[in-house]
Amino acid sequence: LHYTSYEPWEGMRAFVQKRPARYAELRRLAAEGGSSEFLWGPYVQDCPGCGAEGIPAAFAYCG
Repeated sequence: LHYTSYEPWEGMRAFVQKRPARYAELRRLAAEGGSSEFLWGPYVQDCPGCGAEGIPAAFAYCG
């Protein structure tokens, strides 16, 4: 388990915000084929505007 992955990030945010962690949402995301490792999806896209490589899947462009 990488500390910078989604699950520990959510756990730390929940702790700081004094609320229960939303682990069920993470499990649903994984069950639907979403990325549970990266916050904004895996780094699989290229920016159509400038050509920057490896931007997160949830981003339309780099900037």
